[in-house]
Amino acid sequence: MNLSARPVVAGAVIACVLQVVATVAMSQDDTMIDLSIPLEIWPDGQVKTKVMASSANISERGEISAKGVKIEMYTEVGVLESVILVDSCYVDRENEIMKSDAKIDFERADLKISGIGFEWRGKDQSFKILKKAKVVFRSKSIKGLKDLKSLR
Repeated sequence: MNLSARPVVAGAVIACVLQVVATVAMSQDDTMIDLSIPLEIWPDGQVKTKVMASSANISERGEISAKGVKIEMYTEVGVLESVILVDSCYVDRENEIMKSDAKIDFERADLKISGIGFEWRGKDQSFKILKKAKVVFRSKSIKGLKDLKSLR
């Protein structure tokens, strides 16, 4: 990302978050219901990563503790590329960190990864399954793997 564009993008994210926070339904214990916020934005303003939760609490510092979480990741042209489902997670928007100790399912067209716990770091674009990782390749990926076998 162009560093000079970072403040503009951050400002756009903050504006979106404030709008979402103002319109999200609140339960009686200050828990937000059906939360949906952008976590990352492409330089052109398109949503790159969006976090949705059936319920969430936001601390004074902006950290989110969420339940019933669905994370969607989009290409630069706005096409849904992958989805993460997790029962609960912690989100630190300022530092672009998400983590959880719960069961996780990560899916995209060519593979599915499941396991227990994850850590995502937006700044270095890393995603790590912490325990019992299982990878299932779908037909698109398998075709490429078959081609690799011929190299032996």
